[in-house]
Amino acid sequence: MSRADSGYGHIVTERVPSDANRYRWHLLRYLRSCRYPASVAELSEYIAPRVGADPDVIEETIEERDLPALADCDAIEYDPGSGLACLSERGSFADCVRSAFAVGALSHLKPPRLESIPSEGPDAFEAEMALAPSTPEGPSGL
Repeated sequence: MSRADSGYGHIVTERVPSDANRYRWHLLRYLRSCRYPASVAELSEYIAPRVGADPDVIEETIEERDLPALADCDAIEYDPGSGLACLSERGSFADCVRSAFAVGALSHLKPPRLESIPSEGPDAFEAEMALAPSTPEGPSGL
């Protein structure tokens, strides 16, 4: 099959909604790093701090909108019954992205990079203090 026959050369003119595009890029990036199928809950926990949203809202959104859209174009394999997803085994990561581009499920605009991911726990305060501007008396604002 030639590249022209594969649909990769087809340009979709419809714009992917910004939040859908960001969620889908994060989904693909996370699934790329997984060596096992990931659950919807695991995916939402990964995406939530990166987009600044509640994991429960993210879970519902990706379950209803983003995972089916990526599965329909064969970029990922998704089983709604088990709630598990993984990258398609039909090609490389680039092939998965190209198939999503070809049908307009993803745009070339990548999600923004984050300087830091919000954290919780006993080390969170120390991490914040390390990032805070300091004065000779110590971190400012103390």
